[in-house]
Amino acid sequence: MKNEMIKLNDTKNKIKSCLGLIEQVQQPAVQHQFNNHIINMIDNGYSVLSLDTFKWTSHRNVLPRKVDHSSTATVYIRGHIYQFGGHTSPKRYTRISLADNKCHDANIVGVSGGSYISTCFDGDKYIYLVGGLGDIKRQKSVDRFNIDTLQFEHVGELLTPFTDGLHHHNNKLYLVESMVDGNNVTCIGYRIKTFDLLTRTNEILMEIKCTEYIESACFDGIDNFFVKTNEFHRVTLSSKLVTVLEQCPSFGNLMYDATADGVIFSIGGKNKIIFIQFKITNGH
Repeated sequence: MKNEMIKLNDTKNKIKSCLGLIEQVQQPAVQHQFNNHIINMIDNGYSVLSLDTFKWTSHRNVLPRKVDHSSTATVYIRGHIYQFGGHTSPKRYTRISLADNKCHDANIVGVSGGSYISTCFDGDKYIYLVGGLGDIKRQKSVDRFNIDTLQFEHVGELLTPFTDGLHHHNNKLYLVESMVDGNNVTCIGYRIKTFDLLTRTNEILMEIKCTEYIESACFDGIDNFFVKTNEFHRVTLSSKLVTVLEQCPSFGNLMYDATADGVIFSIGGKNKIIFIQFKITNGH
């Protein structure tokens, strides 16, 4: 969905329904049944790909209602899939148990909801829900959902609307977004900014020039972002160094595997899923 109201890159719409079950570096190394798997949301259910056997297992007729997965915020946590909003049900959320396929479906209460919401997990108990689209208007809200109490809470506001990549690290939300020119038409680069969860303040860390919208970005959980536009960049936060890497071997959703140093998965494709694994080294 890229139109005059909102600049969403095509890749996000196509493959947002894919999510990795690879634990973040900052999380405890707890082994769950669905570690080392990747999920693809399909129609009224989901499919699971084992990275050990590379075999798919499909689960259908799980969801109680029709869900537009491309506009729905989706995150996996400890054996459950959480989905928030979306075009078809902007004020609803769902929690699916992968152990027994039981589904909890309820209203979003206390925050605005919407579609194309950016989401991430803090490794403890909060799912952060940021920006998105509500009532045909781009949103600036920072909200969160407590997975223990199932309660929503408003946290703060961004300085500008947001619809791109979101990551949590050391009590900050890191936001990676494309930048456009004064006419809101041509991409002129991307920026990395933060929202401090303790002080509720916004900060722009870096702005990088490029000529195409962000296709995807991932974070190694420590110090490096990997950003795919017309080039493939490694952005090191501590030094603010941008390294141009060898071009990413595929387009699609980038996911960093914290269990295998330097390994990134690229997942995407039209009408079928293209799955590529590649390794980033110090020499690019």
